[in-house]
Amino acid sequence: MAALFSFLRNPRRSSEEPPAPDTEPVSAGAASDTRRASPVAARAARLSTMSNASTPAEALTHMLAALRSADYVSDLPNPSVSLVRVEERNLGLGNFRGTERRENASVMALKGGRLDAVVRFAFEDADKAEVASAVEVLQGRMLAARDAQWRDGFLRITAQDATLEEQDAFSGLWRKAIDYRVLYEFHYRELDAESLIARIPVEIDGAYGESFLVSDEMTRWDNLTAPQLLVRGRLTVRGFSAYSFLPGIPPAGTVTVLRTFSGAVGPPTTYPDWPTYQAAVTDAVSPDRHAQVVLASIPAFLASFAPSGDATTLGDWDEDGLPDEYTPVSLALDLPIQLERGESIQIAYADAALDTAAVLYLRARVRAFQGR
Repeated sequence: MAALFSFLRNPRRSSEEPPAPDTEPVSAGAASDTRRASPVAARAARLSTMSNASTPAEALTHMLAALRSADYVSDLPNPSVSLVRVEERNLGLGNFRGTERRENASVMALKGGRLDAVVRFAFEDADKAEVASAVEVLQGRMLAARDAQWRDGFLRITAQDATLEEQDAFSGLWRKAIDYRVLYEFHYRELDAESLIARIPVEIDGAYGESFLVSDEMTRWDNLTAPQLLVRGRLTVRGFSAYSFLPGIPPAGTVTVLRTFSGAVGPPTTYPDWPTYQAAVTDAVSPDRHAQVVLASIPAFLASFAPSGDATTLGDWDEDGLPDEYTPVSLALDLPIQLERGESIQIAYADAALDTAAVLYLRARVRAFQGR
């Protein structure tokens, strides 16, 4: 999955350098779109928190509030900041920007959006020189605030047209304005994605509403469905990790862990418990490549796992009005399972779904096989 989305903007990846916020001064009646390279400080600030807004409207409110702050205009003569126009822009495929990682599991779909806007800054004063000076001061502050703008979500701020000083015929006040083109990014978690992500739906904007699914070595079992975890190909399986929500009486079905290969003949060797099975399939000299162990229940399967960090509160799957608490556990294999071409590890629940309102996320920790 990481390879598929490597082209998307992800603040965890230091190799991807997005455009720096641009702020250029202009003279009256002129426009400027000169780009500047991102300074080192702005690059280092990439991990800072941008606006957390659940809707474009909320993001617009945050954006305008930031531009009206003391850092820019509040101490200048009679300032006003108004919106000339705004358009919503996508941030990657389906506005997907990554997943949040906790204890080796992908947690929550992280999304975001962008606003492409033109914002007008205007000033009024009885002194013509004061309004002219206000526009100059604003442009200087915009230039000096590039790093802070980046941290606040302003990917680009480019000065456009500035008006000449104009005197109002009734009030006698002088007025001068300048427009800025703004590209603003905001982040959010999808409200219906308050769970770990086993498969990520990606929507592609277009005339036909195309979409596709992305999945990795992870599965989710619940009382609606319980698809097997399948790991195959030339991979090294280093262990497993899980998040479980098992309230009340746990599901009654068995869990079968199978190592096998294409063309295997006859039933697999069945081992009595996990330690014996693990020793057989990870034997460095002669591993059993067609073997299984059947555990009596999900708790019995997880008995060999060790605690792995703090519990995580996610959603309300059992609809009892209380947030569900998921327990993280992991199992590290002392000797990894080396899968060749045509080989696989399969972990399957006995039935098509769990028989209680429970949830288990199971993930295989793998890497590319290092053998010949």
